[in-house]
Amino acid sequence: MQAQEVIETLRQKNYLISPDALKAILTSQNPEELAALALENAKDKLTIGLEELKVREKVKFVGEDTKIRVERTDFKPLAKDIETMVKLHKNSNNRTSGTLEDFVDYFRNRYEQLADILRMRGGNEVTTISNVKTKEVEKARIVVMISEKRRTKNGHILLNVEDLTGSMPALIPASNKNMLSFAESLVLDEVIAIDGRKSRELFIVDNIYQPELPLKEIKTTKEDVILATLSDFHIGSKLFMQKNFENFISWINGDFGDEKLRELASRVKYITIAGDMVDGIGVYPGQEEELNLTDIFDQYQAFSDYIQQIPDYIHIIVSPGNHDAVKTADPQPPIPEELLPDLYKMENVTMVPSPAMVEIHGLKTLIYHGTSLDDIIAAIPTLNYEQVDKVMVETLRRRHLHPIYGEKPITPESNDNLVIREIPDIFHTGHIHKNAYERYRGVICVNSGAWQEVTPYQVKLGHKPTPCILPLISMNSGKINVVRFDKAI
Repeated sequence: MQAQEVIETLRQKNYLISPDALKAILTSQNPEELAALALENAKDKLTIGLEELKVREKVKFVGEDTKIRVERTDFKPLAKDIETMVKLHKNSNNRTSGTLEDFVDYFRNRYEQLADILRMRGGNEVTTISNVKTKEVEKARIVVMISEKRRTKNGHILLNVEDLTGSMPALIPASNKNMLSFAESLVLDEVIAIDGRKSRELFIVDNIYQPELPLKEIKTTKEDVILATLSDFHIGSKLFMQKNFENFISWINGDFGDEKLRELASRVKYITIAGDMVDGIGVYPGQEEELNLTDIFDQYQAFSDYIQQIPDYIHIIVSPGNHDAVKTADPQPPIPEELLPDLYKMENVTMVPSPAMVEIHGLKTLIYHGTSLDDIIAAIPTLNYEQVDKVMVETLRRRHLHPIYGEKPITPESNDNLVIREIPDIFHTGHIHKNAYERYRGVICVNSGAWQEVTPYQVKLGHKPTPCILPLISMNSGKINVVRFDKAI
């Protein structure tokens, strides 16, 4: 039955139809269902309005006319009756002016935090570079930061290392094949422990230890709830995959997909968003030519419109990325309230910095956009954009989210909040636009891909993103399902 026929049927039953209700029926894909809802709810009324259609809200999609979302009466959201449990672990952020002294204090704090973690690993007693230089020490363990790394003509790897007492060259002999291979993955500015011995002016390395994660079991919840992980919408870009994302919005409301997929949607209790909600303005030269929304406020309004369509029993945690309208240096502050005033008023939305440790239903969830992942890929020969899970593991092994200084900016706060002191249960990143999943020493690692088509820059790099693939973490089992919005479901 066509929409016009449905309207004529309602008129024959002596109902008047309001303009909003008329528009809803004319633009609906299910006019008969709307008519049935109207007749059921109108009862003794003379006029059929939006209320009689059981409309949840008006929904404005970018570049399209206003659409109407109708509540499905057969969708039973299982997560609705489960209590929300979200707790943000506060970081001690300090003001900084970016002076040389600020950077000295920052790296001192980084070293001290990671040195504490390395000392807790046990083993040999730790001494200092000063003691190694001035005393007759046969063998020693020192905790150091790498300031330089190079290959010698004889195939050795020579490091220049520092602690709070001085600096010293450390040599990994070419004959120590295992350590030589391991040393290939070392990056500048990371903090390690090394066992070795002094030989004239050199420290000859026998073993190398990174801060590493302790072994632990995957932690799970009692309740059967799902955490959905998203990132990198790039709303405002002409390459934002709008229709695919609208399908996600329909799915999360129980209006899209088969019975199995809708059952998954019914268990979604939490959503984490790891940055780049919008494409931004002036992020790179010539960006304006690739935008269909050239005002940053319009971009964030479009993002806000989408988030407001998500059911209010789902708690949403929003963290920024390098395309968002905050400082690009890590750590990044939350998106300011002036850009998302409506979301700041919503009880089911929590705005957090990047990185942020959020306890979600009892599971410590580390959310970090992942700006530094590019640098780690470039620095370690065995890594590439096709294996983002391995890049995330290298980050965890170093217990630092941004180990390399000099490429992507870092704010020199007196307390380095990029150190991973608390062990997460879930580690969620974005930025790379490539889905990846890994379990490492009891931590569930997820890179949530993107909702943007492949860009010309990515094509030039040979990078193959995986847009519109949604990872879902079942919090009571640790298992990951994916819903593919990149193709017909």
